[in-house]
Order: sequence, then structure tokens, then C-alpha cells
Amino acid sequence: MSKKSDKKEIKQFLIFDIAEKKFTIELDYINEIGEYIDIMFVPRAKEYVLGVINLRGIIVPIISLRRRFKLEDDQITKETGIVYIKKNGVMYGLIVDKIEGIEKISSDKVGEVPKIFKENIDIAYFKGMFELNKQKIIILNTDSIFE
Repeated sequence: MSKKSDKKEIKQFLIFDIAEKKFTIELDYINEIGEYIDIMFVPRAKEYVLGVINLRGIIVPIISLRRRFKLEDDQITKETGIVYIKKNGVMYGLIVDKIEGIEKISSDKVGEVPKIFKENIDIAYFKGMFELNKQKIIILNTDSIFE
């Protein structure tokens, strides 16, 4: 009989691009995925909050991950998407450059993000990382993004 710690858990991740880097969020945290739609500006919002949208009667704050990570400003294209996450009873939208798809990853393939890998982005935003098709993919810590 094997120990519980030896058991590999398979999780699903949504993979997307931000500033030509691969990021992901566990599918369990995602409510829905949509195309980019026009955002209404909100005065005096935090610099990483682009504004709000009305999503079927719900007012949703839209967050720029590029701004949150202190990268260059968003480049809205036909591939730009919005990932919707519910946190503490509030729906948020995260702007991403491109949705790559969903992948199943075994828990034994997920490692910690090395401190040296932060590349001008606060490591607190990272939950872990894995490699897929020889590309490093960073798992985002959704708790840190909204703080």
C-alpha cells in the first residue's frame, strides 16, 4: 500500500500569454473565459485596474496583469482575452494577450519558482511552475493578484 504523499494528483490548467511569457491558473479557480470587450474607465482606480464591464448584469472589475506585473502596457489585439475569476464573492476579469489552451499536469511535474527567475516581477504572484513542450510555464497565485 502506498503512502498518501506518493499519490500524484492531476490538475487542469488554463495556459495563456502575457508579454510573450507563458502563465497559467488552475482551472478550478476560473469561472469563464471570454473575448476582450470594451472596458469602461473608472476614475481613481488602482493603476492595474483598467475599469469595469457589465457581464450579464454583473459589474466586473478588469485587471491588467501586464500593469500588475509592472510590464509594458496592454496591446489589445484580436487574440486578447479575459479570464474571469471569482474571489471573495467578487467576479474579476484578467486581461491576457492570448489564450493557449487547457493542459492536464501531474502534481509531481509542478515545482517551486526559483527566486532568480523573477525577472522584475514580484515572486509573490507565483505559485509554482512546470515545463511543457520545453517552455517554462508559471502558475499564478490568484490570492496575490487581487491584494
